[in-house]
Amino acid sequence: MLNAIRHNFRAYFRARDNFIWNLIFPFAYMAIFLMAMHSLGTDNLELPVVNIAIVDETNYAADETGLHNYFNFDIFLESIPAEEAADWESEPKDDASKEKPLLLYKKTDKATASEWLKQGKTFATVYVDAGELHFEAMDKNAGFDKSMILDRILNAYEQNYLNSSLIMDRVISGKISPEDVERITSSIDISGAYTMNEQARSKSLNPSNVYYYAMIGYIAFFPVVSGANVVAKLMAPYSSVALRNEVSPVSKRKRFISGFLPVLLIHCLLCLAFFAVAVMAGAGLEENLALSALTMLTTTLAALFLGTAVGSLFGKSRGALMAIGISVPLFFGFTSGMMQDSIRNLIAEKAPWIHAINPIGNTSNALYFLNVENLDMFYPCLIRILLFALAMLLITVFSLRRTSYASL
Repeated sequence: MLNAIRHNFRAYFRARDNFIWNLIFPFAYMAIFLMAMHSLGTDNLELPVVNIAIVDETNYAADETGLHNYFNFDIFLESIPAEEAADWESEPKDDASKEKPLLLYKKTDKATASEWLKQGKTFATVYVDAGELHFEAMDKNAGFDKSMILDRILNAYEQNYLNSSLIMDRVISGKISPEDVERITSSIDISGAYTMNEQARSKSLNPSNVYYYAMIGYIAFFPVVSGANVVAKLMAPYSSVALRNEVSPVSKRKRFISGFLPVLLIHCLLCLAFFAVAVMAGAGLEENLALSALTMLTTTLAALFLGTAVGSLFGKSRGALMAIGISVPLFFGFTSGMMQDSIRNLIAEKAPWIHAINPIGNTSNALYFLNVENLDMFYPCLIRILLFALAMLLITVFSLRRTSYASL
């Protein structure tokens, strides 16, 4: 098998098509893309102000503990960068001595809040019911950054409400004196629960990063045709090389492994080279570089297994093989926002299942979450890429086994 692996290494580099499509084209594409997107970069980005309507549905009469006297949503709003709006048309006043608000709010009833939301005057309506909150928005995906900010703030309220509730339970049980409640609740650091990394958030708000991450995912997912060529050299009706190999005493399993391993190693090394170029070019890859590189390598593995699956199913037609190998990464790249970022939001709203299986989309999302240091959201994206790769491998195995030539 070692001789076969060495032979396939040499054969890969002798093929001119591999040199052009797998080395020159991706580097050229990255160079053109980075130059085109460079003008979108800016260091002057700020967190957006979120306009919200507040509908308070809390039944204060039912609060037997008296907690609302020490902590409620109004007290919470006074402790964070929030400002009550005079009207929705006017912007918050610039005051150097005051922190710019994250929330601009008005209290109202449910019907009026719904009307404001439809008219686009507010981004969301927040419904308050004691310690439980939820918000409604017309399009959470279109205002992805606003949704994250609002979700972070509302989670901070629920966390602090829970802390205050625990204090009142201790008062009822006699472990804390009622005279100490106000002092203890006022000492809770509300700001620490919602504080955001301004530098990391400004990076994530950079409009070019959506395109960068989709482009990086596309480059990592590009070698689909290389995976298909592994199968084309393995199955007798697909190529003249396979016809010669079929009469050899070497089993199909060994020929598959000896053909796949060199391709995998070469493309992993190329992927790391592309990753280094992207980092040096400032393509939004500044945090968690090791995990970013791992994400790209996993995406390349998924691409190669997709190629072997496509080759085992449609490899009899060389033209169909090339067409599928080129069009599938383009489709996944397009739906991930590589050409137009609004497409990504539209797909997420109308056909979320596409994003669930889209390896380039998951790569783009994974790199985004790494950039804003949200590992809890990163790992599910990485797992979905791995599951996609596993599914393609299983398709390859079963498709090769059902041929009449040999067993994988």
